[in-house]
Amino acid sequence: MNRTLLALILFTFSFAPTPIFAQERWQLEWRVGLVNPINNFASVELETGANLSGSIAYEFLLKLSGFFGCGLNFFQRDNE
Repeated sequence: MNRTLLALILFTFSFAPTPIFAQERWQLEWRVGLVNPINNFASVELETGANLSGSIAYEFLLKLSGFFGCGLNFFQRDNE
């Protein structure tokens, strides 16, 4: 039940990036989503996982900005 609820929540938020501050000098955004592995890791078969990412940007001039973003992917392994 907990896994299904977590998957539903992540699926809901995966299509909705959340800008916290937008159209200002500072911009902050976070995103949650589902990720599907395309390869196995060594001999371990991976299942669908979750993604958590965020970014921050600062506008120095009208057409000059700096940007930093980071993301994490979490996968569960198949227990067979």
